[in-house]
Amino acid sequence: MYHGYGLQFKLSLKEQGFNAESVFIKDRLECCDIPLDVILPHAKKLAIEYIQKNGTTKLQEAIDNYQISLDKFQKEFEADNAKEEARTKERHAKNKAEGFGFYFSAWIHPIHGDDYGIEAYLKEPNERIIANLLKKSTIKTDYTITAL
Repeated sequence: MYHGYGLQFKLSLKEQGFNAESVFIKDRLECCDIPLDVILPHAKKLAIEYIQKNGTTKLQEAIDNYQISLDKFQKEFEADNAKEEARTKERHAKNKAEGFGFYFSAWIHPIHGDDYGIEAYLKEPNERIIANLLKKSTIKTDYTITAL
């Protein structure tokens, strides 16, 4: 639902066999004392009449366009992940060749401000190094160490 708008309610026609769910908003509507159980049947009737009169072509087009966009996003997301994975493997290999044996990754949770990630390559992890890397974090356990 949308903050700052007038009367809002959700209408689902799924139980009548329609694959439709919408949020109806009546902007700048004064509050009234009509019970919701009186309003909903009328809203449902209006929605069914609209679909019977106008069909579901526009709704189906919107669903199809959404699915196409979702599929495109998924492919781009997977391609970006594959590129990032390749860059990470290359970076790990470079650091391993330079004598580092471990990759350290952590989320820093400061007292004030947003959380942020850090990473480091270590020759040999120990408690002192880990404590130093996590010194600005209020949570001292949100990290991983991976052998290269």
